[in-house]
Amino acid sequence: MRVAQIMAGQEAGGAELFYARLTSALAEDTDVKQIAILRPHTRWLEMLESTGVALETHRFGGRLDLRPSVVCARIWSHLRWTWR
Repeated sequence: MRVAQIMAGQEAGGAELFYARLTSALAEDTDVKQIAILRPHTRWLEMLESTGVALETHRFGGRLDLRPSVVCARIWSHLRWTWR
């Protein structure tokens, strides 16, 4: 299974902690290939780097910021070809 985990969360919070724990737990399953796309918050990056999950960071702006769509589309396009 291939999974792209995307979180535009904050430095601290319950949903963010759940995201990090879920991503870390899935990293232990060798049948799951995943990439984590998140804001560059040190707390979450350090937690996920230790699991070996592929990481991409993006700043994710406000409502009118269209870049996340472009960034995610670029990453997904790349993954479609590299995760075969």
